[in-house]
Amino acid sequence: MSYQFNLLLIQSAKLGNARQITTALERGAQVDTTDAEGTTALMFAAQSGATEIVDLLLAAGADVNLHRRQFGTTALMFAAAANRVAVVDRLLARGANVDAVNEDGSTALMAAASVGAEEIVSLLLAAGANVVCVDADGDNALNMAIDRNHTAVVRQLIDAGADLHYRRSDGKTPILLMSAPADVAILQMLIAAGADLQAVDNEGDSLLIIAAEQGYTSLIQPLIAAGAAIDFQNHEGWTPLIAATSAKQTEIVAALLAAGANPDLQSQELETALHLAAIEGDLDLVRLLLDRGAKTDLITNLGDTPLVLATLHEHTDVVAAILESETDLNAHQQGVTAFGLAIVNLYVEIVQLLLAAGVSPNQTFKDRQTPLTIAAIEGNLNLARSLVDAGAQIDSQDETGATALMWATHRRHHHIVKLLLAAGANPSHRNQGGLTALDLAQINSDRYAMELLGKV
Repeated sequence: MSYQFNLLLIQSAKLGNARQITTALERGAQVDTTDAEGTTALMFAAQSGATEIVDLLLAAGADVNLHRRQFGTTALMFAAAANRVAVVDRLLARGANVDAVNEDGSTALMAAASVGAEEIVSLLLAAGANVVCVDADGDNALNMAIDRNHTAVVRQLIDAGADLHYRRSDGKTPILLMSAPADVAILQMLIAAGADLQAVDNEGDSLLIIAAEQGYTSLIQPLIAAGAAIDFQNHEGWTPLIAATSAKQTEIVAALLAAGANPDLQSQELETALHLAAIEGDLDLVRLLLDRGAKTDLITNLGDTPLVLATLHEHTDVVAAILESETDLNAHQQGVTAFGLAIVNLYVEIVQLLLAAGVSPNQTFKDRQTPLTIAAIEGNLNLARSLVDAGAQIDSQDETGATALMWATHRRHHHIVKLLLAAGANPSHRNQGGLTALDLAQINSDRYAMELLGKV
């Protein structure tokens, strides 16, 4: 019979039925009976805030310090997590263990801090709660309050002696847990209380680097004003400016530059903010950096300049912006210049920009091929015309003795053949096999090319 009333007690607590609770207790229900997960009636009532039921169960001798079989939660933890102030007050008055921990090492104070339950935090602290206790993840109540942006609770915990310098296993101190939308008041509180503004985590990241990369715009100016190291470099050599640029945080980049951030500091891979902006093709960021005097000729450990990277990724507008500044047009990536990259990738607009900036159209590449030779091979009329207009040598011969005209003929690119002939190409040149362009047309049985070449 007691089993039936034990079940009634649990069900009544779940449903908040005080009358049935009384009936179950009068009929012999065990006050600390549990459901399959080990939850007692007191735990259910504590979580729901049913103070009348809590009072009935406490009067019947319910154990306030029992741990739920699953997860190890106590009634006090349930009440704290649900922000049940009156229940917490009753449980503490009946001797609830304020520092009891669940299977993850969490306490009622941590639960209350996580949900911003200010009144409950006050009650728990007044009852002697351990403010520096940490859970299995290495977090404490202060970390949780900061992470969830509970300003008032942070104030309470600081006043109660929370450890501002405690480091988790990832190296993060409380101040490094600031996040967006971050309450600047929390930052100011932590700084005023003595938190280390220059603290770094295991990656070597300071709060300014974290804020810059994550886009926590509201934190940037207060951090700078408080004296955060603006050019601090982490283990990879990244500065706040490099981090913000990588994350395309334009507003933050502008703020850092205005505050005097050095745009030319290089990472371990020798990348600057301008290199990253060039890779991303972010014209606004590129212009911001150039306007602040960012150097355009610094090279990465792979030999890349911002111009080479912008060209490689075909960011035409970025190439144009960089060319407006003084830059080394002949800097190269493993022997390949920006012009060479533009040619082999047929980036015609970039080729035109580089030619206008003064790059010679007569550079030679692999097998002594010229840009015009490549244009002829690929049949790119716009590229070929741009090179001819820029003064490309029409009859340059590669290692096989072939001219651009021969290549255009061999590939049946008639529009290129016409262009080259009109520009004065000599059809009499012979390759190392002794063949002229006309011979190649005949071998291909290309009557149209034969007509074009035969008229010369």
